[in-house]
Amino acid sequence: MNVLADKKVLTNQEGAAWLIGIITLLLIFYVVFLPPQEREKLLEEKITEKEKPLELFLEENLLLKEELGYLATVPTEEKEILIPNFLLQETKPDVVLRVFNPFTVKKALFTRKTKTVTFNLPKLEDISNLRASFQTLFRNGILNVELNDHEVFDARVKQHAVVINLPKELLKEENELVFSTNGGFFEKKEYQIEDLKVIGTVSEIEKLTSLNPFTLTESEYKSIESGKLRLYISCDQSRIGYIKMRLNSENVYSGIPVCGDFVQLQFEQKDFREGRNTLVFEGEKGTYDVSELKLKLDLKKTKSYIQYFEVTDALYSDLVFDRFKKLVVEIDFFDDGEQKLARINVNGRYKTIDQKTAKFKWVLTAEPEVQDVVLPGRNYLELTPLEPVTVRELRVRVE
Repeated sequence: MNVLADKKVLTNQEGAAWLIGIITLLLIFYVVFLPPQEREKLLEEKITEKEKPLELFLEENLLLKEELGYLATVPTEEKEILIPNFLLQETKPDVVLRVFNPFTVKKALFTRKTKTVTFNLPKLEDISNLRASFQTLFRNGILNVELNDHEVFDARVKQHAVVINLPKELLKEENELVFSTNGGFFEKKEYQIEDLKVIGTVSEIEKLTSLNPFTLTESEYKSIESGKLRLYISCDQSRIGYIKMRLNSENVYSGIPVCGDFVQLQFEQKDFREGRNTLVFEGEKGTYDVSELKLKLDLKKTKSYIQYFEVTDALYSDLVFDRFKKLVVEIDFFDDGEQKLARINVNGRYKTIDQKTAKFKWVLTAEPEVQDVVLPGRNYLELTPLEPVTVRELRVRVE
């Protein structure tokens, strides 16, 4: 009896194995002969949460991610820079341009001695009233002087001191003065020239230049939207020329101003520099009394970064009730070694950032009364710079 029973059990087991094998083959053929789109969908549905790629897992747990960049701190929307009044006044002092050693010119029956002296005038346009001045302690006959082959003096000298005007139309960059003497046949003709100088009236261009520096902080410079300069010019319209204005080496104005009127100039952010800036005024000639100078800058006021993130009901339960997940805020600052000062606000809970390190982390679910910090549904985060900072990336994520 036992042998027959054992044979019956084996027969039933073999039948079951054959049935399972047949069903398995049918399933394989079913999957193989499915359309490609249906087959992929069926296989993807079999992937479990543990089999998901790490990147996908991290992305699903990232509630907020932003690259903020530079955050400025400007307490006002306008900055006014007052520039002191100044006077551009042309002065023309006499300047000794060249001094020569003593010499003698004479003329006799068989001899004639002349003297040629040279001098340069590289900035001829700045020189006026040019003249030659000298002393003649010993003088006989007629003294003749030529400038660049043109006679400028021919007379008998009666006094010790002599001044000869040198016409500007005869002047060049390189000039020659030729001294000689002549007179009657039996007359002694000789001049001893001492203390010869070439003197001119030179405009002092530096007196017609005014440099006006001012400074902009990093936040002010990066927050500039526009600028406007306003100034008043008092002058004599008949005695002035062009006036030029430069901001940081760039020409911003060139023209003949209207005396007794205001001048207004507009600027853009690119016209300025962080740190030292220089406003330069240059006059061509005459006198300019410049006053009431005001430079107004329109600035972008400090703005907080505000963004929102969503917490689902299921995630809220995991964070607040079950506490097996954490919600954290992470900030990556630009690592410049400077102090990072900012205030962060999540749903009315504040935290001050005051550190030199580039990484900041705040575990929101570790706060007391976490149900007031993390809310189901929409949450908000606000970041306000207390000093200028650069934020590479801000994240709110689930751990």
